[in-house]
Parts: sequence; structure tokens; C-alpha cells
Amino acid sequence: MKTPSGAMGGMIMHVINSLTLVGAGLVLVSASGANAGNSRVTIVSPGTDEATAVALAAQVAPSPRQLAWQELEFAAFAHFGMNTFTDREWGEGTEDPALFNPTEFDARQWVRACKDAGMTLLIVTAKHHDGFCLWPSAYTEHSVKNSPWRDGKGDVVREVADACREGGIQFGVYLSPWDRHEKTYGDSPAYNAYYMNQLRELLTNYGPVADVWMDGACGEGPNGKKQEYDWKGYFALVRELQPNATLSICGPDVRWCGNEAGECRESEWSVLPAFIGTAPPNPAEIDLIPIPCNAMEKDLGSRAVLRDAAAKGACFVWYPSQVDTSIRPGWFYHAKEDGKVKSLSHLLDIYYGSVGGNSQLLLNIPPDRRGRFHENDVARLRELGQVLRATFAKNLAADAKTSASSTETEHPAANTLDGDKATYWTPAEEAAEYVLEYDFHAMRTFNRALIQEHTPSGQRIEEFFLDAWDGQTWKTVSRATTVGYKRLLRFDTVSAAKVRLRITQSRLSPTLSEFGLYYEPPVLTAPAIRRKDGGRIAMSAQPGCEIRYWLDEGKRSDSSSKKYEEPFVAPKAGAIKAMVIAPDGEPYLNLGGNLVGSFEIGPPSGKIGNRAPKKAGWRNFDPKLPGAAVKRTNDDFPLSDQENKAGWRKFAPFCDEFDGDRLDTAKWWPNNPTWKGRQPGYFSPDNVNVRDGALHLTTRAQEPPEALKAEGYNTFTTAAVQSKERVRYGYFEVKARAMASGASSAFWFYDAQPDWWTEIDVFEIGGRARGFERKYHMTVHVMKTPVTKEHFQVGDFWLAPFDLADDYHVYGLEWDERELKFYVDGQMVRSGPNTDWHQPLTLNFDSETMPEWFGLPDPKDLPSTFSIEYVRAWKKSTGT
Repeated sequence: MKTPSGAMGGMIMHVINSLTLVGAGLVLVSASGANAGNSRVTIVSPGTDEATAVALAAQVAPSPRQLAWQELEFAAFAHFGMNTFTDREWGEGTEDPALFNPTEFDARQWVRACKDAGMTLLIVTAKHHDGFCLWPSAYTEHSVKNSPWRDGKGDVVREVADACREGGIQFGVYLSPWDRHEKTYGDSPAYNAYYMNQLRELLTNYGPVADVWMDGACGEGPNGKKQEYDWKGYFALVRELQPNATLSICGPDVRWCGNEAGECRESEWSVLPAFIGTAPPNPAEIDLIPIPCNAMEKDLGSRAVLRDAAAKGACFVWYPSQVDTSIRPGWFYHAKEDGKVKSLSHLLDIYYGSVGGNSQLLLNIPPDRRGRFHENDVARLRELGQVLRATFAKNLAADAKTSASSTETEHPAANTLDGDKATYWTPAEEAAEYVLEYDFHAMRTFNRALIQEHTPSGQRIEEFFLDAWDGQTWKTVSRATTVGYKRLLRFDTVSAAKVRLRITQSRLSPTLSEFGLYYEPPVLTAPAIRRKDGGRIAMSAQPGCEIRYWLDEGKRSDSSSKKYEEPFVAPKAGAIKAMVIAPDGEPYLNLGGNLVGSFEIGPPSGKIGNRAPKKAGWRNFDPKLPGAAVKRTNDDFPLSDQENKAGWRKFAPFCDEFDGDRLDTAKWWPNNPTWKGRQPGYFSPDNVNVRDGALHLTTRAQEPPEALKAEGYNTFTTAAVQSKERVRYGYFEVKARAMASGASSAFWFYDAQPDWWTEIDVFEIGGRARGFERKYHMTVHVMKTPVTKEHFQVGDFWLAPFDLADDYHVYGLEWDERELKFYVDGQMVRSGPNTDWHQPLTLNFDSETMPEWFGLPDPKDLPSTFSIEYVRAWKKSTGT
């Protein structure tokens, strides 16, 4: 492999090629080929140019410890302890140990459930912030030894560690540095000794420990002082006692992804700059010190970030991401959340985005008061594992004939199909584009793809495309940015005889260790039953499936039930039940759940459906605006929560004050990349402007390009802006003024995925459309769903006491797992249950023509402009 021209120019760095520092697993190298003694850290001196910085970053690679950690892929967290019995998330440290009594404790059941899901590591909260220890520590009385469980002779950590070894998965411990019970906390030297004594107990008495998980929560001790943690001492002890264990989150091996919603970045880099503009650490100590990193930043490792850091001087460090989230809303068990376990589709979204996004997934499953994983959680884990095993059991590209645009002799393209991560393909020389082709010589049907880089050579790929040959031409089925350890792609089902992978941007020459194509079968689900117009009952199921139905009078669903052929007149009362029967040979996945649908027969009026949210679930709030409007005192928090009682913190990727002279195209598309606009108005990028401290989206009486007229676009051009990133949950606030015309001003979220197409319209305002001047419309949609769910929407409007186009107003959406709340000028106007909106969605602003709703705007009122002064976003700063 060749070194980029001028790659070392301008670098001021004292390096001894291939010098290994034993103990740190560190090698400092010059910019050279794949796997040429690559290191975990490279020191970059001030003034290093961008080309050199990118070349150096491309050669930073994981330590053997980090690589082994990433290959675990999917891990379990078990938050269990005193909070389980007090129904809290954070304890005070004053709780009576007698409260802890899990009478049916079964660590083997935990491990079985983890293995069913495909997890390979289980981390238990040996001690949370309340200081209660799940093992009989010799250094405190606040532990299981003073509980009634097992007559004070029990040891949760022992039983979990033994169950993990017996079950063939790895074992890890979480030990909270913050201890609200320990009296020496705040007396830094004394408490550090206490903490290290407990750490020594856990790392010497329970066999191999694969991961030590520490968070940074830190409060005041009894002396009123905050504890100063001896991170270096903690880390050194772990290295001494468990040299193969990774140190996670506050440790130097693994970083937090930046949120607890189960999301990672679209471009998740494992190589990032640290110690920027400061004296670099001794490289031999890089495994023993915290790595400074703002985990919540949108961009941690792009070329721009590397360039800016290299100009000041920095260390480029391999510091991979872990995505942690809980299967329920809370981290500890709460009985009220038994019905709020994440859906299968939500967990699959998280899995593909994390494991398939160059991160490890750490999914929390909180044991209940019995000491067991709840049945609902166990069932969902089993379903998840069934889908993943069915999907990835067979690589449909395994027998393909491979070719490449360029190949280094020792690393042919066939290595990407040998199932060995240690082998890889790399090109013979650098090029503007690298192409690998996989020819099956027969049609293959697939909807998932796997790509892995050879990370011991570094992380290099910055953009790639997957194309399928349709018999006449190549068609792109997916595009993504980074790959790293693993990238998983999801797309609509494709049938093709060959595919190609095009790498269009790379740092140095790319490597590829694994490539695969897979098919995720649809999950067999119960029929959907609904009432059509006129009161007839209609049913639907997946293609090819038979539906049999009966009136529920105690009769079983046997062959005497009727086969559904067409909508029929409903009986006067009762319940209709229906079951689905899959055809022989069809690739449906039966998860063993309930395949019977039920429908209560009631009056033939109103919106009835077994999936649509009930309008009665929505609550109306009618504040007296504007006289009682909330006054802003702090820009750091939402207008509706100026005292920040909910614990919000800014989420930078979706914040923009629009205070420049152009749109930030690193953050926004100046159009909607998948939609040309609602006819007759065409989204024109020329109608998008940033000036005078605001984003302006203009609607004009203007003919669109001639080529678009055949598609129904004419008379008007409109405007749209869409975020390049997606987001799930948070508080989103805009200060905006609607257009003073009959066109629509809209602020909304949406995304289309293979299984979902959901949308949250925070507002659609008709401006000067007659009868709509004061109507603030909010609507939620499920526009394309699995056939078990109705295609539905629920909409409402709030009648404002003023014309909405007259002035700027602050509009807000609070979106979490449970509820959607809509705000105007800091006061809630509507709220409703969150039944289906759990995807990461793009954020959108647009001006539209809506002839069927608001009518067409009067050309005399045009041009008119929808103006957004700012958009701000927050996430809740909840701790583990």
C-alpha cells in the first residue's frame, strides 16, 4: 500500500518507527501501510497539516484488549440492588439493609435470558450510588451480609459470576465511585483507599472479570466536599489484577456514546483527538489515565475535527463507543413499567444503529424484587434473539465470485468472504474510488448487509455505496459513511445476481475484512381487524397468509372457523377474533407469540381500530395566552422549564441560532433529499436563506423547472430544510413566525425505514388561509407500518387568541417514550400518549402548498416567508 503524496509533510514529531512500549500496548509509527505496526495512540505536534493528520489518524488502531471488547458486540447490564426494593433510581445511602430480600433470586435465569438474546457479557451493579454492596464486603456493614436474604450469607456477585462462567458468557462489574453511604466520602485519600479495597475484593475473589464499568457521578460527602477520585490509582489496580479487563466510560478503553436513548452517530469514529493544545501524556501511561472527551458532541472524529486539533497539537487515540440504554424507561425495576418494555422493532432499531454503527450495545435488563428478569423482558429478549439468529444465520454472498478494481496480492477480495476477521482485502494503490464486486451467477434475495473493516489496520472508510445489478443497470440500495468494526445496513428487499461495494472516500487506502448479505424474514403477526365505512368488518394479514375468524363465544380457533374472503357485516355485539395461518414455504418467522387478533364490536361511528391511538387519550390545555406567557430568563433551558426541574442539557447536534450568513450544510440539507414538495409547490433550494439572525423559507409565485411540470409541479416554488442527523426523544424548541399567506409553515419530524414510516408534526400553520389564521395544528402519523398496524393519524388543533402569522412565537415539543407534549410560548396546549413514535427521526422545516387543506395561496400575498430565529434541543441528563 502506498503512502499519500506529502502525507508526512509539516509533521513535527519525534517518532521511533515500530517502537513498542510494553505494558501500554503502544506503537508509534510513521504513515505507512495497513497493519504496519499500528498503535493505539499517536502524538501530533502543533502545526501539523490536515493531510498528515488524516494519514496519522488512519493508522491509529485498537489495543488487543479493545478489539476483544468490541468483538463481544452485545452486552447486558443488570441494575439491581437497594433501589429495586425502594422503587427509586438513585438511593440516599440511608436505606435499611433489611429491605433487600430477593426471595427467588436466580442468576442462571439472567444468563439464560441474555444468551437467548445473543448477549455475550453481563455486567452487574455490584454497588450503586447508595453504597449498598451486593457482595459481603469486609469494608462496610451496608451490604447483603446484613440483609435477610440467604440469612445474611448470600453473595449476588458470586452467583452472577458463577452463572456467567457456567453459561459461557463473560462477566463484568459496575462499581459506583460515588457512595452516599460511606462516611469517608469527600475525604479524598481515605475514600480512595476504601474504594480501591472494594475494587480489590471484586477483582480477586470472583474469577476473570471482562469489564469494569465506572461512571463519573460525584456528589458531596458528609464533610461538604466533593470527592476527588484517584482515577490513575483505580485504573492501575485494575490493570494489575485483571489485565485483560476493559475500563469503560470513565476509563481509558471505552467511551460513552453521549446519550441513554440507544443512539450513536451516523458517522461514529473510534479515532478521536484528545489532550488538544495541552502537553501530551506519557504514551506509556495512556492506559492509566482518563481520556478527555466531550461524549455529547455531534462530531468527534471528522477530518475537520482532526485538522483543528492537529493545528493546536493533540493525541489521536483509539477510543471506541458504547451505546447504553435500558429495555424499560427506568434503569432499576419498577412494577409500573411492566407494560412499557421496548418493542421488538425499537430494539432492532437500537441494535442496528449501535452494533451496526461501530459501537458496542449495552442493554440494561433490571431484575425485579424476586431477583429474576421479569417475564415481559425475557420474552422480548427471546424475540430479539430469534430475529437476529434467523437473519444472520447464512451469508447469502458466501459463495460469490469476487473481483476488485485493485488488489494487493497478499490481500485479495476473496478474503472478505472467508469468515476470518484477521484476513482482509486492500487495494494495490490509492484511487478516487475503490470497487469490489460480488457475482452470485444466480438471483439472491436480501435486505440486510454487513461490512467490516480490518480495524487492526485502523478505521479508514468515510463513505461507501452498495449497488445491486437489476439486469440492465446498477442501482444504489444503500449509502453510509463510516464502517469501523462493523456497519449493518437495512433496506427494502432486493433480488439481484450481483452487487458491488463502492468506497468513494477513505483515509489512506481502505481495508475490508468481512462482507455479507442477509435476509431478515418478516415476523408472522396477528391479523389486523378494523371497521370500514358502513360498519363492515375488514381484516388484513401479511401477503399469502390465510385468515380464519370466529365470533368469540368460547369457541376455539379450529378448522370450523370461517375463512376470511372479504369485508362482512358485523354482528350486533361481542368480539370477533381471527388467527393467521402462514402458507407452506413462505419465509415468515413465527416467534411463538399470540397470532390471534381481537376486535370489540361497538357502534359503527367514530374512528375504530385495534392500533389507532384513542382520541380520548389526548389532553387539552387552554392557557390564557399571551397575557400569562412564560418569561424567558435563561437560554440554556426550555421556555416551559426555566428552572430546569427536569434536568435538561443542551443537545448540540440539533441546535442552531442561524446567526451566520449561510445555512450550515454540515448540519442541514437545503431541501428535502427524498421529496420534491407537495404539488403544485416545488421545493427550491434558492428559497432557503440565512440572514439577519434567522432561517427564512420563502414561497413564491414562480414556475418550477420545465421537467417537473409533468409531475404536477406548477405555479409555485416553496422551501424545505432537513437535518442530516436523526434524533429520538428530547425537547425541541423553535422561535418562529408563520408565513402571512395561505401556504403552510411546518415544523415536523419524520423518517422512512423498511418497517416504519412515522411522523410528528409539531405544527402546520395556514397563516392567512381563511379560517386558519389562529389554528395551531399538531398531528402524528404512522404512514407505513407492518400490516398488523393500521395506517393512521391523529390530529388536533389549538385555537390561539392571536393571528399566528403576526409575530414570532416559541413552539416546543417534549418527546419521550411515554408521551408527546406540545407547547406554545412556554405553556402546554396539548399532550398525548406515545404509542408508536420511537424511531430516530429527521427534523424538518418547510413551506408547502396544501390545496386540499388550506387552499392555494393568493399570488398577491407572495412572496411570503416562514422565519425561524432559532432551533434548540435538549436531552435529559439522567444518570446511570
